[in-house]
Parts: sequence; C-alpha cells; structure tokens
Amino acid sequence: MGFEPRVTIVIPCFNCAGFIQDAVRSALAQTYPNTEVYVIDDGSTDSSVEEVKAFGDRVTLYTQPHSGGAAARNKGIELARGEYIQFLDADDELYPTKIEKHIDFIRSHRGLPGSAVTFCDYTVIPENGGPEQIVRPATAPHDSIAFVLSHQISVGAPLYPRQLLMAVEGFRVGLPCSQEFDLNLRLAVEGVKWVHVP
Repeated sequence: MGFEPRVTIVIPCFNCAGFIQDAVRSALAQTYPNTEVYVIDDGSTDSSVEEVKAFGDRVTLYTQPHSGGAAARNKGIELARGEYIQFLDADDELYPTKIEKHIDFIRSHRGLPGSAVTFCDYTVIPENGGPEQIVRPATAPHDSIAFVLSHQISVGAPLYPRQLLMAVEGFRVGLPCSQEFDLNLRLAVEGVKWVHVP
C-alpha cells in the first residue's frame, strides 16, 4: 500500500475515570488502521486504571507514580513504536478520520520536509453545555516561531514525527502549565515547519 507508517496514540491519564473510556474509544475508532494505543496512567487514585483495563489487549497500559502530564507524555514517546505520535488528553476525543486525514495529506505531499509537523482544526466543547467552538489556526507562515507565539495549538491537533520529539527531548518536566506551547516553541526554534491540514 506504500506509505503506511505506524502511529502511536499516547493518552496520559490522572484521575480521569469519568472521561478515559470515551478518549480510548475514540482512539480505537480511528479509520487509519496502523495505530497503537498507549495509556500512561500517572498515579491515578480513582478507578481510571480499571476503566482502561476493560479494553483488554487493544490498549497498552503503563502505570507510574504521579509525575505530571509532561512526564507521562514523555514516557509515551519513549515506549512508542510508531513513526508518528498522536497525543490525546484523557478528557478529549479524536474525530474518527483524524489520523487518516493527516497520513493522506503527508502521503500526497511527499515533498514535505522531515522537519514538518502537520496540525489540524479542533473543536472546543464547554462542560457547561454552551455552544461548541471550532478553532481554526491560520495557515502557518514561513516564520514558525512567530506562528507558535501567536496561535494556540491544542495538544491533540498536531501529528508529530517521533524523531522530532526525541530531538528536543520531549516535554519539559516541571512546567505547571503551557507544556505543549513550550514544546512547540522549542521545535520551532529548531527549524520545524508547521503545516495545516484542513
């Protein structure tokens, strides 16, 4: 079939028993077939681990002492066997064709540099039942640093080549917030290009 890279979906989880099964279901429902799902439980004290175990061997579960979201995602990067990494927070969901659309785009743009990260639009669904908001970051300009500084890119929007994440040593452990912003800015400083997938 040609270009069929494996994609690892990494789901960090800390006390998300009420959401984690929906997140995992959305990962397992991807229309792109060459995927694997890793849940990194970051020391949950609720029933999150039991909720994940219900999926059996369709999901690889790794448990660790509570170390924070950055450390959990980094463990996922370390364990991943995929050439690409899709991050998914435990209280988020992926549209079924999310990964397929990225791979189709990359396949049809084989001239993309190895230092490119594709990213897509995403939907924000308020917990209080308010109106959904579709966030469409503007097409990335030539200046990747300016783009990252001026646009919020949701942690689930990009499909990262694993080699790029390894090159910057993943997420910076210890940051209390804005972990994905910091990661994306460090990638941009290293010359990574951001490519929008509608």
